[in-house]
Amino acid sequence: GSISYVDFLPSVHFKYGLNARTNLRLSYFNSINRPSYFEIVPTLRTGDEYDEIGNPKLLHAKADNLDFRFEFFPRPNEQILIGAFYKKITNPIEYGFSGDKVQFYQPQNFGNATNYGIELVLEKYIQNFGIRINYTYTNSSITTTKLKTFNNQLVSPAPEQTRPLQGQSPHIANASLLYKNLKNGLDLQLAWQFTGERISLVSPYYEFDQWQQSLSLFDFSAEKKVGKHIGLFLKVQNLLNASDIFYINQKLSNSYPVSYQKQGDEKTLSSKSVYGQNYQIGLRYIL
Repeated sequence: GSISYVDFLPSVHFKYGLNARTNLRLSYFNSINRPSYFEIVPTLRTGDEYDEIGNPKLLHAKADNLDFRFEFFPRPNEQILIGAFYKKITNPIEYGFSGDKVQFYQPQNFGNATNYGIELVLEKYIQNFGIRINYTYTNSSITTTKLKTFNNQLVSPAPEQTRPLQGQSPHIANASLLYKNLKNGLDLQLAWQFTGERISLVSPYYEFDQWQQSLSLFDFSAEKKVGKHIGLFLKVQNLLNASDIFYINQKLSNSYPVSYQKQGDEKTLSSKSVYGQNYQIGLRYIL
């Protein structure tokens, strides 16, 4: 088989300097997201809960992107950035189930989507201590048809459901406390990463998508230079032993009780994974 297409990808960028340390930027660009080779090969992979298969009919995604940003650089190693963005996405690639009888889990193009939001970045140092913060809010929306049953019969026509794009969280934040001492060759960092709830699995049934609960992770890293070319480092990930929790936004049915479901809970737990901490210690040579 073969796939052939031509895309025109225009872009235009404007920059206006308010002064030597402050800029305004406005840009438009068109971009594409090609499927990976693994996603288009129709090879069947058998799983415990469902079988996965590639999709040779998968289309590449196209996006119109509009961005505005205010930039302020108090000092060479400091910055304050405030931005807004809008993205119109044609044929975004998401993973879901194919066919009315839910045969395979595969990458698909369910429709068109829009993403818009704001971005904030702050980096500030006081002597050897610093702080780095960034936050992104994204309003993501795609409308697709879903299966729905009434009295054990499929509802026709199939209803539409508006939801965020798979994997797109409305809130993403990172914050780091930094200590850098160039004289002593010491570099320390305590980092916090937050990802808000997001769809992890697109269900073919109305309002039965699987969600991943919001997740906060704390990591610590340290590095000490010994001489000009040797560095000792330590990394500790997931300090507070955060766990991955997945659920469906449907409460317990009295007729069909679900395992691990608490009476009166508005959500149904589908899985929970606990990983513990991860430690790395090592020696590296710096050229």
